[in-house]
Amino acid sequence: GRKWRQTADAIADIGNNCIVKNIQDYISRDGVPTYNYKYAVLDPADEAAGYGAWHTVEVYAVWGPSRTDGGPPASYYTTNAPIIPIVRKYWMSFVRTLDPNSDRAEGAADWTPYTGDAKRERLFIQTNNTKMEFMSAAQSLRCQIVRPMSENLGKPPKSGVITEFDAVLASKYE
Repeated sequence: GRKWRQTADAIADIGNNCIVKNIQDYISRDGVPTYNYKYAVLDPADEAAGYGAWHTVEVYAVWGPSRTDGGPPASYYTTNAPIIPIVRKYWMSFVRTLDPNSDRAEGAADWTPYTGDAKRERLFIQTNNTKMEFMSAAQSLRCQIVRPMSENLGKPPKSGVITEFDAVLASKYE
């Protein structure tokens, strides 16, 4: 319907982006290297259907389009084929050395570690446009607003307990 995109973005923040950000805030605070990314490889057919880069689509780049369930977007064999070796090298480098940069593809962006909420670094992965970026202040604020909800996901609520968004932070969001 009319609000599909906004709903999908909210679900992505609540169910994934903000959970990862909140965990990484704690990990980086303790000085442990941690890496974040935003996968934005766009397939024309998926874009036309309104999907964007959907959850888990990056597995076709990590493993290769012919080494998964056989259902990669068609562009992974054509226009998006160049991103596959770049993504695979980052992942294999991390698996081998715990550093995604040690064996990254020649000319690929340096994937700097996430250092916390002040910067919110992440690798933006897109065919012919992979680079470091920063999570926006607006998305970070949304993550702070939904933090109480994120922290209670997967826990059975106690009788009479209601989890609410942070109303003070939500009042700052336009």
